[in-house]
Amino acid sequence: MKHQNIVIGLVFIFISYSCSTNKIKLDLPDELYNSENTIHVKGTRGKGLVGTKRNLVFDKFYSGKLKEGWTKTSDIVDKTPGGLFSKTANQRMLYENIGIDIDDVTSKQSDKFQFTLSDSLETMVVFCKQEYIGKSTNYNIINKINFSEGKSQKSDFSATFISLKDTLKMNWELELKYGRETPNGIIQAFLDEGMPIETGFVTNKTDTIVIKPVFLKGKKMDNNQYASIINIVGGYEFSIGDKKVGIVDLFNQTIGLLQLNSEYNTIMVAAASSILLKNR
Repeated sequence: MKHQNIVIGLVFIFISYSCSTNKIKLDLPDELYNSENTIHVKGTRGKGLVGTKRNLVFDKFYSGKLKEGWTKTSDIVDKTPGGLFSKTANQRMLYENIGIDIDDVTSKQSDKFQFTLSDSLETMVVFCKQEYIGKSTNYNIINKINFSEGKSQKSDFSATFISLKDTLKMNWELELKYGRETPNGIIQAFLDEGMPIETGFVTNKTDTIVIKPVFLKGKKMDNNQYASIINIVGGYEFSIGDKKVGIVDLFNQTIGLLQLNSEYNTIMVAAASSILLKNR
């Protein structure tokens, strides 16, 4: 997942120069930050070995446990794009004769994990899978200069939420994905556009909760206004129709429930937890 790691590194470098982490806020009205409705989560950061377990610690209402799955990575090298005797392949053979190797590389990563989530009424098991594909062109000049130019990125994250207390309930399904072209390279794409923009939903075929990204708010200045900041996704909002019903904050590891008595809270917490773990 070379391309994603570059983006994550750029995000933290940018944030370290723009604002301190304890002042990071999402670009949302301050009234949405209500301590009574905010759940702090611990245990979602960092990957463990396959099969290892750890607790997910919620400061109220919920408990959970993560079980790590496998992560597979591969790089597929194409030295003859368009076919062995295509014009492009022949041109690259000519470059190779003068010590310049040009290869198209497709990097793939698959990540699987599962966790349980419980409250006083419900226990869910959640199965998660992320598929990432990054395409780039690699250049090796006389074995002294080696660099890559990103071409595209695609990520597809999915999760299935199964009730262990009511097996007749329809399962909820989550999809969160993005895809973008990066013809000028991944670094330039980040500087021009910010992070890739993921959108998605979670549905049980009857009800659908839409998931949209929320950007970071800039550093608060002396006049109580916020400085502008490059498009960095800091979390996601959950909405039904035009009504916001929940928030997940990736940087502060919190989940906001905008209505404590909502029937959708448990599935929103499960969805938010899966997103936090996706970014672990």
